[in-house]
Amino acid sequence: MITIESVPFYFISSLIFLFAAQLIVSYAPFFQKLIQKQSEARYKSLDGLRGFLAFGVFFHHAVISYYYLQSGEWKPPPSTFYNFLGQGAVSLFFMITGFLFWSKAMAGSKIQLKNFYRSRVLRVYPMYLITLAMIMLILLAIQNFSLKITWLNLIVLVKWILLGPLGFNAGINNFKDPLVFPLLDASIINARVYWTLVWELCFYLIFPLLVLFIKPLRFLSLCSFILILYQFMPIHNLAITFNFLFGMIAAYIVNRVQLAKLFSHWSFSIGIILNSSLDSSCISKRLCL
Repeated sequence: MITIESVPFYFISSLIFLFAAQLIVSYAPFFQKLIQKQSEARYKSLDGLRGFLAFGVFFHHAVISYYYLQSGEWKPPPSTFYNFLGQGAVSLFFMITGFLFWSKAMAGSKIQLKNFYRSRVLRVYPMYLITLAMIMLILLAIQNFSLKITWLNLIVLVKWILLGPLGFNAGINNFKDPLVFPLLDASIINARVYWTLVWELCFYLIFPLLVLFIKPLRFLSLCSFILILYQFMPIHNLAITFNFLFGMIAAYIVNRVQLAKLFSHWSFSIGIILNSSLDSSCISKRLCL
């Protein structure tokens, strides 16, 4: 029997979505032009990979929501397959970010701080503000658009708007006043996905400083320092940074190593397995926090 938590459900649904996407692209000139423009990118295959990763995150949260509606508990799904769909996808998303930005840095692209940060803000904040408005609208609708708000909650709302995902991640747990909204945790409305944006924004903030370590020996020193630090402070937040580092290492490999020889070596597969094992526990905790 095929149910939402069964593995065949994922593959059948993915095929349906892919077929629908192909139909839309075939009859929509806008998307045809967009795809043609993106096909000129050097790493166009990563767009396809991102699509499959997005599918994984979607189904991961769908199964979590399914069990949440039954038990009232927001926790990782009991299925190892669906649990890893979220963990693996998030890890690879972080790696792709590190890979793309480090590839640009290695190509000698000069970073203009004003343009760089402006582009990052325009990349994240418009959609963030739209989803935040939707969350607030849902919360108000649940309470019949009656609102009793304290100064503390008003400060939290301002923090959400001004600081974006950083403020949302910091303020969501404080926004539990039953006199304001009856929900104990408003973050469940959007499956608590903002925590990944926090890490992306932190990477954007420090990236101009990371470029100072673009030289191989300097980068090796940086990786060694973080690895040693993790040995003394084995916290899952620090472990997440390895995803970005592995993506940056991949940029070195793609640009300076003969890939055919590397991919054919058994150690390459071992490295991927070790990376997934290292991140599985910490990503699992963050996905449901």
